[in-house]
Amino acid sequence: YLAQQNRMVDVFERNETAIVRVKVALILKGKDEQQPKKALRVGTGFFVSQDGHVLTSDSLLVGGAGRVWVEHYQRFYLEEIVGRDAISNIALLKLKEKKPPKFSFLQVTELPGLPRPGTFVVTLSAPLQFPSSPSFGIVQGQGSRFYNKLFPTRMLRTSVPVGPGEVGAPMLDLDGRFIGMTFASLPDLRSSCILPARAVQRIRDDLFFSGKVSYAWFGLTVKSQITVEEG
Repeated sequence: YLAQQNRMVDVFERNETAIVRVKVALILKGKDEQQPKKALRVGTGFFVSQDGHVLTSDSLLVGGAGRVWVEHYQRFYLEEIVGRDAISNIALLKLKEKKPPKFSFLQVTELPGLPRPGTFVVTLSAPLQFPSSPSFGIVQGQGSRFYNKLFPTRMLRTSVPVGPGEVGAPMLDLDGRFIGMTFASLPDLRSSCILPARAVQRIRDDLFFSGKVSYAWFGLTVKSQITVEEG
């Protein structure tokens, strides 16, 4: 147990400077031309490049973001939105001006395969107003559907519960490798759905180069045609 504990502590200490708290100022329009209301949404994000790119939850930006910034060790930095994807619930941000004096970034790379059920995982998040914090759990399974929701890829289900401000947090294994990103909370099961590293890598690259994600599809296209017979 002590060796396992030391590995979790090491994973957190090596990567905590990559975690940020994302804050989004919103102006919500009321009905019947009422006075617009101001709102603040808070979530977790993490640096994925030396240039200050940040991945976070797209749900933070729904409704028309006015201003977006991140908090890193009690300092605040304005961000611009590079791209968004509602299907995967991922948004890519970038620092507008200066960078934090000391920060790291997570290597988002494809793993040989999905982690097996029982694999230990560590989630790094910025819950509410608290400093960056680790959570520990295991991979519970894989799947492409939850109730009536069909996921765009095979998702991981973990035993790590996700609270307010924690969607968008990265998840690592005990070797410090990036496993995936928190996609959604499953409060009834006290667990969470994780978008795996392979999907996060592809979505990040699409958002970086074009600001949107291209999804493959297959099906049939039907075209009606009317034939007029002469006679």
